[in-house]
Amino acid sequence: MAELGLVGARRQSLRFFANGVVFKRRFGESPVTLQDNVILGMCGQIRMDGNCFICLEPESAAPEPNH
Repeated sequence: MAELGLVGARRQSLRFFANGVVFKRRFGESPVTLQDNVILGMCGQIRMDGNCFICLEPESAAPEPNH
């Protein structure tokens, strides 16, 4: 069974978390969704637009399990 999310790569998780915190501090919002110090999701690609960013894709939803 495949696991969803960031698994097996602690540094990758820490980098995503740190990027989420930095985006929140610099722009007031982040493409990385954090709650209680846990990464809940990310939007897809982003584009800089002046002093802010735009999510070009909505947050990806977890795929439905195959039955």
